[in-house]
Amino acid sequence: MIRELKCPLCGEVLDNLQCPSEECSFSDTYTIVREDTSLDEVIDQLKAAGAYINVGLQTLIIPGLTVDTVYPLDGERAAILASFLRTTFGMTQRTMQANNALSLCHRMRAEDVGLPKVVKSGEYPLMDRVEGKLVYLGQQIHKGYYYQGPRLTPQDHGGVFERWIDSFRWASGQDRQLLRAWLLTLFAQRYVPPGRYPALLLGTHSGSSVGKTETANMISKIFGRMISRYWSPGVAKEADREMVSGEHRFFCADNLVADKSGVISGGHLSEFITRESFETKRLYSTGGTVRVEKPTVDILTANYPILALDLLQRVVAVGLRNKPVEGHGDWIGTWTAQRREILEEGLWIVQENSKKFGGEVDCSCGYSDFRYPLWYSLAVECAGEEFTPFPEDSCVGCPLDLVLERLDNDNEPLSDLYQQIKGASGTAAKLFKRQVGEFSEEKICGIIERWSKDYKVIEKDGVKWLRTK
Repeated sequence: MIRELKCPLCGEVLDNLQCPSEECSFSDTYTIVREDTSLDEVIDQLKAAGAYINVGLQTLIIPGLTVDTVYPLDGERAAILASFLRTTFGMTQRTMQANNALSLCHRMRAEDVGLPKVVKSGEYPLMDRVEGKLVYLGQQIHKGYYYQGPRLTPQDHGGVFERWIDSFRWASGQDRQLLRAWLLTLFAQRYVPPGRYPALLLGTHSGSSVGKTETANMISKIFGRMISRYWSPGVAKEADREMVSGEHRFFCADNLVADKSGVISGGHLSEFITRESFETKRLYSTGGTVRVEKPTVDILTANYPILALDLLQRVVAVGLRNKPVEGHGDWIGTWTAQRREILEEGLWIVQENSKKFGGEVDCSCGYSDFRYPLWYSLAVECAGEEFTPFPEDSCVGCPLDLVLERLDNDNEPLSDLYQQIKGASGTAAKLFKRQVGEFSEEKICGIIERWSKDYKVIEKDGVKWLRTK
């Protein structure tokens, strides 16, 4: 039940924060300081109620049993907070300077009054490090995150987390391994700075209706809310306002589309994935802008994806295929009903693996140019095993696939083909050559082995040859 705000002078129920009585002198310039109550005591009561400051929205948030009460800390609506303090904390009016309510609100900054400051909030648990090991302590407000979910106890539930992973439509064992590592690392997300967490690309060569969007929705049902958009350069700015609250954990760029060259170009999307913060206008018409750290992790979906190199370097690609899923037609509903068990066992898996590794892991995935070494080390610790971020039978391809296809020769030594690639023309070839930078046979070989969906390199008698898969 939502509490009704009453006029502090006559007791009438406020209508849109205005007193309906024409005889009442209530206005937004009244003051609410009681002689025997100090500001410190008011702040103590707010802290006892679990109040915190959302730095993105610039609001004071007071948790309730069913709804959270939100009050802006800038502008004319600061009088709302004054009304709440008066009616809830029993503060009485006193004759003094008219705008003390606004002054009080302007003083409401986390660093000044000792209230917790948050950037993200939601119902997903995040782990902490204690003596180097990942553990789940379950604090509600910790390190800029406000946890609103149910109390969880890390424990083994008979393999429910692994059965949940098995229910996805991953295309190969390597895709399963990569998906599992990406999901488990979400429990320790706070230890990967914004912009340094690879996007999860859900791709397929099986056409539509393999459940790419459904897979993204499944992940969000277990791990936190998601904003989903069909990607265009202007979408990021449109989504900023929704993301500024920190309530969403994922941003999904759904059904990416290739350009005329047949390539899904990076550009704005690559920049969006690696951005550390974003700027958006303040709410409530208070003017100015606010900059907050990026609160979301990104998920991408695409059919037959050929990605520009700059985008390939920012994703971990998990292939999907058509196969039956558990749930009798309601796959998401079946597993959402077991959300608590999945989260508790996931927390338990990460805790046990962190103990096995003895704390923080410093390891290399074997690729010197991999953009996310910090994430990879954390993923190995959370998953309890090393893995390759590039499955052998990958669901993605690179512009070089299109270049090689047009050369129409897959039976030449790589040294000869290398010269033909340098001389190739066409939009895809120009994009590839611009992004690959300085050419070398070794670099071309590495790109084919890592990202080509159609070709592979074999070595015979000391000579490297190109072959179709």
